[in-house]
Amino acid sequence: MWEPPSLGAQMRDLSGFVETRQQLLSLKPNHRMNWIGFAVAHHLNSNSSKAVEVLEAYEGTLEDDYPPENERYEHNEMLLYKISLFEECGMLDRALEEMQKKESKIVDKLSFKEQMASVLFKLGRFDESESIYRSLLFMNPDNYKYFIAVQKCLGLYSDNGQYSAADVERLSALYNSLKEKYAWSSAVKRIPLDFLEGEKFQEAADNYVRPLLTKGVPSLFSDLSPLYEHPGKANILEQLFLKLEDSIRDSGCFPGCPQKEPPSTLLWTLFLISQHYDRRGQYDIALNKIDEAISHTPTVIDLYSVKGKILQHAGNFTAAAALADEARSMDLADRYLNSECVMQMLQADQEGWPCREDCCLVYKRW
Repeated sequence: MWEPPSLGAQMRDLSGFVETRQQLLSLKPNHRMNWIGFAVAHHLNSNSSKAVEVLEAYEGTLEDDYPPENERYEHNEMLLYKISLFEECGMLDRALEEMQKKESKIVDKLSFKEQMASVLFKLGRFDESESIYRSLLFMNPDNYKYFIAVQKCLGLYSDNGQYSAADVERLSALYNSLKEKYAWSSAVKRIPLDFLEGEKFQEAADNYVRPLLTKGVPSLFSDLSPLYEHPGKANILEQLFLKLEDSIRDSGCFPGCPQKEPPSTLLWTLFLISQHYDRRGQYDIALNKIDEAISHTPTVIDLYSVKGKILQHAGNFTAAAALADEARSMDLADRYLNSECVMQMLQADQEGWPCREDCCLVYKRW
């Protein structure tokens, strides 16, 4: 009896899924899982209001002192799900009433606060919603979602990323005040790069990338890549990266900073610059920079992976596959490198590569 419902959901036969779930509930109505499954089936079948009715009917079968201590979290999940259904149906007042009524039975206080803030925002009670989101920021100042939510509560969020000069000024003041409270937060330094322009953008980007280059964060370019969609910011970043590179080469320090950088800082700066030029389609310069980084420290696997991607973007699929295989051979336990190698070999259509089948078999074992 457990197979038909699962099969119906996987085959997207949602009406059949609802029917089989109802049959299971009829057979064993004392099992909580059958009630929840029936509600989920209606939800997937685009009938959220019916899902709410099912959950309320289930609650009607419970004792007043339910749940016992060992089932509190499971019951908490059901309550939060029910509240999310109210919210999805647009029954915001019911959602808020339910949260206030069942707060003592909800043990996941983080999810409770997030849902409360969301409901209050949709009800137009922005001050109360902002207050909750700020308390959530205190708990986790690296959660981008909370920062964006605070912006929305203050009317300082734009879906297209375009802001007036007045809004940029208000946003700058907001993030400067948040930076004083959460100086260690990465998000509070990264988000302003999306709305700042010109010299202020360059200064903020400089302050953001320096510690990450010193630390050696391979994902730095992936973090910055959305900025390349903003007109003019790619040019500013290029000037900044080259300025940092020149200063490290000449003095071993960042511009205006007397503190000596470790040798690895130059490596990660070259790594970043190579990805920058790759993004801009200047593959020869990108290859020169990544080759210099490999000469600097030949044991860093990320360098070979990035060089392979540059060659791939330049259209040299055979060489890209060779680099991917070299990176894979440096860490045979890395699933990502193995998968990347197989994809590069398939793209290069290298049927004669003796290790391609071996790579596939290694991937299959995981």
